[in-house]
Amino acid sequence: MDSYDVTVIGGGLLGCFAARALARYRLRTLLLEEREDLCTGISRANTAIVYSGCDTKPGTLKCSLCVGAAQSFGALCRELGVRYSQCGSLMIGFGPNSEEVLRKKYSQGLRNGVRGLRFLSGEEVLALEPGLNPGVRVGLFAPEAGTVIPWELGLAAAENAVHNGVEIRRNTKVTAVEKAENGYVLGAGGGRIFSRGIVNCAGLFADEIMNIPEKLDFIKDEDVPQMVEWALKEANPIYPVPVIWDAEQFTKTINRIRTVPAAAAAAK
Repeated sequence: MDSYDVTVIGGGLLGCFAARALARYRLRTLLLEEREDLCTGISRANTAIVYSGCDTKPGTLKCSLCVGAAQSFGALCRELGVRYSQCGSLMIGFGPNSEEVLRKKYSQGLRNGVRGLRFLSGEEVLALEPGLNPGVRVGLFAPEAGTVIPWELGLAAAENAVHNGVEIRRNTKVTAVEKAENGYVLGAGGGRIFSRGIVNCAGLFADEIMNIPEKLDFIKDEDVPQMVEWALKEANPIYPVPVIWDAEQFTKTINRIRTVPAAAAAAK
């Protein structure tokens, strides 16, 4: 039976970067991926955006990680030889309350330590993005947001991990986990593997890994920045100001959405 110090379950972005991080230590590390290739799950179905952190709750771990990642992501991609577009993001507002909402987000972003935030007038927004509706009132531009191609990023991290001694096995699904003296025994790919520690990066299937045994204290994976094929286009990700509806507004909107198909069918 093969023996390892740490086994990472799941070869998505989190698994690849977990393996890369573990490669810095004197550990025998294994990464297991049930699919035929890496980064074929949720790592390939996300927005590809690296967020600036202006929209996260101040003082939280998520906030510090998000802001720190945005400010260091370019250096990470250069280190891995991965293309990265620091194109910035733009949140825009049209309604009467949009300026108040964006000013709050602007102040929150400054408290969070986001660099280079700019509160824009409607004219400044249109100068930056002339294709927008001319009725735009205000905007919030975060220059440190960017986009990246997820496959390049994940595969580069995996290659770097392998170059530093990590072993990767594809087409190897984990089907059993048993407690053992000083570690765990995994049933995977028709064989058995001993590992002193396990890192659960199985994405959408992380709960299945957690439910195989009882009371195993695994490290859970977190949400990943979300990525798509247009990641390298020199354009700003654009978002509308979030709208908070009361019950009456919500009901009216839902009813209007429901009646449109019926009206269209009646017109035919």
